[in-house]
Formats: sequence, structure tokens, C-alpha cells
Amino acid sequence: MVSTVQSQPQKPTHVQTLSTSTVSAIAVMDLADALVQREIIQKEELALISLELLTRYQAFVSQTLTYQTSTDQGPIQEQHLPEKYFIGLWQQLDKQDQATKVTMALRLGEHTETGRLGILANWLRHCSTLEEALATFIEHKALLNQSEHWQIVQHGDEKQISIGFDTSKAYPYIAVLRSFSSLVTWAKFLTGQEIAPKKMTLHTNDETTLKVLSHYFDCPVQGSNDHDTMVFNADIFQAKIITANSYLNELLGQQAKFLKQTLTPVLLSEKLVALLQSDLARYSKLSECLAELNMSRSTLFRKLKSEDTQFSELLDQARKEMHQKLASKGTPNAEISDALGFSEISAFYKFLKR
Repeated sequence: MVSTVQSQPQKPTHVQTLSTSTVSAIAVMDLADALVQREIIQKEELALISLELLTRYQAFVSQTLTYQTSTDQGPIQEQHLPEKYFIGLWQQLDKQDQATKVTMALRLGEHTETGRLGILANWLRHCSTLEEALATFIEHKALLNQSEHWQIVQHGDEKQISIGFDTSKAYPYIAVLRSFSSLVTWAKFLTGQEIAPKKMTLHTNDETTLKVLSHYFDCPVQGSNDHDTMVFNADIFQAKIITANSYLNELLGQQAKFLKQTLTPVLLSEKLVALLQSDLARYSKLSECLAELNMSRSTLFRKLKSEDTQFSELLDQARKEMHQKLASKGTPNAEISDALGFSEISAFYKFLKR
């Protein structure tokens, strides 16, 4: 098995500069198709969300979108559509009664049809372990949906995975539930093993929702919490992926990373997150960010305040994510401290205690 690829990712002629208000086209089409097939909405009603959505859906179901729409748009696996289409579809499902919409959202998360997977999903199939696949997904989830956020925290022999969406976006709560279903489904799909959560703690206290989830996941579900979290035994993430292929992993990874670069951040906070992810040791220093953005300190703080965030919050989150990634690989604390941009090891240990 070849472990490295010498060739550079092929630069497609169809690359589009995408705003942050886009999501994977495959995700939009799959959701639209599921709602139409289950008669949640009629096909013609897609035009109420967008005439373009209806047109694209009609082409999708006739399979003209399966591989390529045109020479300047490229494969649907690499395309994005406006996020408002996706949110609009979720809002249509949210009009159903509580039990119906929760159950439907969970069923939507069971999708693993290989012919309808985007580039990120295809990439995950060729990672070596479930832990690597999860880390890859979280790092590159912008290829699917930049508004969805995942966070992993390990406590002893347990891993807690929290999922949520930007509060500024009008996603209904059922979208979060669909993501939890997808997490469990894909863990089983990738490893061929029965992987189940130990428990869930959720923000909602709706009794119908809690009952449906407890039955579906076959685990205790507690409501009225600050975050929506699923808890697993940590060791299950060492499970091997049955379709692991180092050559395809490298090849798809190169192409996916190239496509990710076409996602142009609009908000200042997103630009800063991109900088922090690219070189945390360097851009943990505010002066480096100001120089890169050609912006004054006061302007940066003012704009971040208008986006309801602060530089310290963005930096803290970036450090937590990087620490989780490096610590899981057994990286020495001194090296992690440097990678996180701490000038003194004592500051790093203080960070760990928070």
C-alpha cells in the first residue's frame, strides 16, 4: 500500500470563491430529496425556498448532477449551495409534530449511500482509525457546513462530543439531533463495529424528544443541560477503519484541503480563526494578526465586538482544539506549549488548569 502521493492535487478549472453562507451541495440535495420522498413537502414547494433549489433538485433526481453539472461547476461532490436553502429545508421539517420531526431527523443521520457522498465523507472512509477520521472531519468541516461546530473533551476513559450550530443562524434543534445520529451511524459504517454512546446530555427538556432519543440510541438521556453532548468510551475511537487506504487518504486529503482554501471568510472572526488554524504559534500573538490583516488594534476589537466575540475567546478555542489534537498523539507538553504559542511553560500549565 502506498503511503504517500508525490503529485500535487489537480487544480480544477471550476473553483469558485465561496462565501461563508454556503454548505455542501450534496447535503442540500439529500435533505431536499428526503423531505420530498417522505412527503414532508411537495417537490414544487422547493421553489418557495428558491427557484434555483427546485431546478437543481430536478436535475439531481434525474442523475444529471451525479458527477458533473457543467465544465465550469465541476462534480457535485465539490460544489456548494447557499446555506439559506439548507436552513429553509430544515425549517420545513421543523413544522411537523415533535415526535415526527425528531424521528425524521434521526433517520436522516443514517445516510451512508456511497454514491452520494461529498469529498469530505469520501476522505473519511480512507483514514486509518475512527479517531483520525473524527479529527479530520472536525478540522475540515467547513467543506460540509461552516456553521456547525463540534468539540471533543476527554475525561479519563470517556470522550464527550458536543455539537451545535451558530446561534446567529436559524437552524432548528432537530438539525443537532441529526448530527448525533450521523456520528453514531458513521462510526459503525467506517469500522464495521457496533458503536454506541454511554449517555447523552442535552439542552432541551422536552419529554417527547428525550424519550425518542433514549429509545433510539438505547442509552440514558438527560435534559436541561448547558450543551448537547454524547459520551463514549474513549477506547472505541482506536477502532480501525475497514476501508482505510493511505494512498486515497493522501490523494483526497490534498484535494479537500485545496477546495477548503476557496472558502473565503467574510467575518473578521472567521479570518482570525483561519489564521490561528494555519499557524497557531505565530498568530497567537495579536501583533502578527494585526500585521497580516493590515488592521489597527482598536479596529479589530471593535469589529470583533460587533460579531459578539473577542480575540481571547478565539485564541482560547483554537488552543483547546490544537491541544486535543497534539495530546492525542502523545506529543510532549513542552512541544505542545510551543505549538500553542506560549512563551513560558508555566503559562501552558495554567491554561490546562482552566
